[in-house]
Amino acid sequence: MKKYFAVALAGLLFLLPTLTASAEEPVRILVAEQSVGTSAPVEATVQFDPAPRPMAADNGADQLWGGHFVAGAGVYIIRPYFQNNPAYFTETFASAGVSVFTSETAQHDFSWGLNAAPVVWLGYVSECGLGVRARWWQFDQRSATSAMSDPNTIVFSAEPGGLSIETPTGLPFSAVEPGSRMFVSSNLKLNVWDFEGTWETAAGRWGLLFSGGVRYAHLSQDYNAFQTSRGATFGIFIPGEEFLLTDLLSSGHNFNGAGPTLALEAKRPIGNSGLSLFANLRGAMLFGQSKQQVDQPTIIERGFPIPTTSVSVTSFSYVRDTLLPVAELEMGVEFSRTWGAVRPFLRTGLVAQTWFDAGSASNLDGNLGFLGLSVTAGLNY
Repeated sequence: MKKYFAVALAGLLFLLPTLTASAEEPVRILVAEQSVGTSAPVEATVQFDPAPRPMAADNGADQLWGGHFVAGAGVYIIRPYFQNNPAYFTETFASAGVSVFTSETAQHDFSWGLNAAPVVWLGYVSECGLGVRARWWQFDQRSATSAMSDPNTIVFSAEPGGLSIETPTGLPFSAVEPGSRMFVSSNLKLNVWDFEGTWETAAGRWGLLFSGGVRYAHLSQDYNAFQTSRGATFGIFIPGEEFLLTDLLSSGHNFNGAGPTLALEAKRPIGNSGLSLFANLRGAMLFGQSKQQVDQPTIIERGFPIPTTSVSVTSFSYVRDTLLPVAELEMGVEFSRTWGAVRPFLRTGLVAQTWFDAGSASNLDGNLGFLGLSVTAGLNY
């Protein structure tokens, strides 16, 4: 018995260092997979994220700066329409008996045709749909005409500021010879800048683009008329006693203003053809000043008895604060395709605008409108 006890005691002393070392190690939990075959035990460990996750604000910043640019250019082929823009008037006399005359007055307007107006825009759109855009377009056109008087017809210019010129009456014993020609011209110029914030979104198959910002516009309208005629001091044309009469009339009507502008564009694709229908509606309220300056010089050149030139000038000026509402509509068809990172597009459609109470070259009141076509091209990059 003592022999067996000694053997057991010796074995215990041999295993004691091993058991002590095993007790210092962490306890491992062995998880065995339940399967038909035999599998090795899997150690369960706890994982820690070494860095914090990005916040929502960081994702928003990435979407804001991870967008694309959009640019385009083209022309508006449009014609101006005026509510009241006379070029000249004629008054025709007819005899209805001895010393009895009747007269008929007619208004003749300027003739305006289609004219190309360039348009350019540049913008940036972020991944979240927010963006900015700058847009510019300009219209510049001139119209001119003339009219000839006769012994029975007098030609009158328009009356900007109440001033006007006319051809000689042709009455007997008149100091001025009848039958002179009056030349009239008018120029219309419009410069428009839009600076906007934009937001792109979708509603079903419709793509919507909302925009709002500030518009600046310069509107310039000029009117000019002149006529020359030959005259005599006593109505008798004797060589050396004749004189040359020149009447001129110049009117400038300008508007400078700025104000808020809002626009909505809707676009819907037609199947998978690359074609889309689009419509753009815009409104603006421009606050500014309307100015008119009118000058009427009369020049008389005489050759007898001493060559002399006399000039007399009548002037009129007017300034007023003005609110100018503007409404615009553009609608048509767009074609676009994606080529790599670029998506070019081509648009054409109808353009209609109304500048309420913009007046004309010779009148401060009355609406100004534009109607025509648009042809533009651009790309998204």
